[in-house]
Amino acid sequence: MVYLDYMKIFLVLLIGGLLWASPGHAAVFYEFDPDYSQSLLVASSETVSEVFLPLNDYLGSLDFWVSNANTSGVVTFTLYNTAGTAVAERTVNVPAIADTEDGTRLHVALPAQLAVTGNTPYRVRIATAIPTFRLYYADAVRLLAHNGSPLPTYTGGLARIGDNDMAFSFKFALYEDHESTPPQLTGVTVTQQSSTRTDITFNANEPVDRRLQYGGIAINYTGEYPSCAPDIQVCSLTLAVSPATTYQYTLTVQDVWGNQSTATGNFTTLGTGQAPTPTPAASIPASPTPTVSPSPTPDTTAPAMINARLIASTAHTASFAWTTNEAANSTVVVQLLPYLITAGANSDSTLELEHFIQVVNLSPDAYFRATITSSDAVGNSSQATVDFLTPGETTAPTPTPSKTPGATPPPAISPTPTLTPVGTPGVTGPPDNPQITWSPPAGGDPAAGYRVDIFDSTNKFIKTIIVPPGQHQVAAGTLPAGNNRVIVYANNNGVFEKVAAPKYLNTGSRSFLERAVSALPYVLGGIVVIIFIVVMVMKLRKPKPPVIPPPAGRTGR
Repeated sequence: MVYLDYMKIFLVLLIGGLLWASPGHAAVFYEFDPDYSQSLLVASSETVSEVFLPLNDYLGSLDFWVSNANTSGVVTFTLYNTAGTAVAERTVNVPAIADTEDGTRLHVALPAQLAVTGNTPYRVRIATAIPTFRLYYADAVRLLAHNGSPLPTYTGGLARIGDNDMAFSFKFALYEDHESTPPQLTGVTVTQQSSTRTDITFNANEPVDRRLQYGGIAINYTGEYPSCAPDIQVCSLTLAVSPATTYQYTLTVQDVWGNQSTATGNFTTLGTGQAPTPTPAASIPASPTPTVSPSPTPDTTAPAMINARLIASTAHTASFAWTTNEAANSTVVVQLLPYLITAGANSDSTLELEHFIQVVNLSPDAYFRATITSSDAVGNSSQATVDFLTPGETTAPTPTPSKTPGATPPPAISPTPTLTPVGTPGVTGPPDNPQITWSPPAGGDPAAGYRVDIFDSTNKFIKTIIVPPGQHQVAAGTLPAGNNRVIVYANNNGVFEKVAAPKYLNTGSRSFLERAVSALPYVLGGIVVIIFIVVMVMKLRKPKPPVIPPPAGRTGR
């Protein structure tokens, strides 16, 4: 399996110094201009486009980095929306521009500023007959070894040549020319991290700066305008607070033009010794925050995720497996790169240690990111990401060329059969040592046999029982009182898939009469042994008859 990563590209955190605004000027809200690049002759290629997410509510102009070693000529830039409809077009007269290492910025103003949807993909087609007109580009993703660093949350955009999305992006910038509409502030959430720390997170439909006032304290504007686009990235503030105190807060966000939106609410901080449990903020308008209940031994540790990986893929499916160090559930969301548009998802509410999820209906020959989440019984969560490339519709005898020129494609991954849990395991035998039975999968016994995990009524792990192939019954042994849970897995060479739904064993609910009846043979046996011992002791202690000595002989005269 091969992971994807970026090479020095900007993330959605936008540099405040690039965001300036005054009458008659535009504000750049996204820029991809790394310090390395290559160039592409547009006229010698198929249809050339740049696909991107605006991450704003308006788009007025764009920049591209170009060169033109010949005489001047015209280049047409056409903007298409998500539905593929052309919504704006501008033809620019490009003078002779010498070839350079990084290209020269060319500003393209649209005929009029357009309202756009920030987290949906748009496309700019660049067309020209100038034989020497070049667009400069840089790698948006590159192939890394298994232990490579993870991808950023958002990779900006990708070039499209013909109908193929490439693994590089043209260098570009996006501008907003003017605006009087306040930002849309959504998703305001308060999370109690401890008795002295509270976090507030939020989203906005355009890049914003923020200010927060609470309890007579102010966290002022920063002068920077990061993107907080929903489904892409949240913005956050950390508050220093006092234990067991109620605060009212006012959160204000403003765009680069000074338009503002405000949310107000209140929250009560944790007392000393209370569990740091997430609590929702007031909605907009505000509503009360639920009270956090104290716990003598709170669980505040998220599950540790181990070996999260893609284990199988086809043109339309992807299967994932991982392990957690405590009982947790499973969720996988797969998004198309680089736009992070959700392409599929699946989940399993079972609290378990071994996790297996398959996501279906994916597109062939496409780059995806899977976000894997596991949460324990009280809501502590951990995440991992896995990036992968689905194979094409047909399997070629030789490796498929990578989308990155000159790079080695990810190795093919053989499909792993997926089991469909049917029914629940059976239970026979005495409650003090129940026998767990199950049916083999439809395809027969797995070569590595089975694994049986047992959890108590609080979801605490009790034991694992390893069962060889061909055996479909095992003794559970003595279990603690309560509603214990049994999960049976097929062991597919280290990938564990449930062969049946979990089974609950109530080992602590027998009545007094049932317990007395089950103990009666042991009680009677004990009584018999005691009687026998008493009889033997009595026999040994029985007094013997006295021995009478013979009469003394008489002496004669």
